[in-house]
Amino acid sequence: MLTLEVTSNGTMDKIGELIAESSGYVTAWDARTVLVNDDIYFVVGDRVFHSNWQLPEQLITQY
Repeated sequence: MLTLEVTSNGTMDKIGELIAESSGYVTAWDARTVLVNDDIYFVVGDRVFHSNWQLPEQLITQY
């Protein structure tokens, strides 16, 4: 999952990336992202990865 910010002139800047390891075959239909304030919850298949918008590469918790 990439974290992007859109600038005032419409360009996108890459802020970071969260790479989630999954077991088995997972398609884009199995992946969802939920933002709650600065918290990122990335749902892939039957797993949930928790990160922060400022440091998306740093995995806080995995459920």
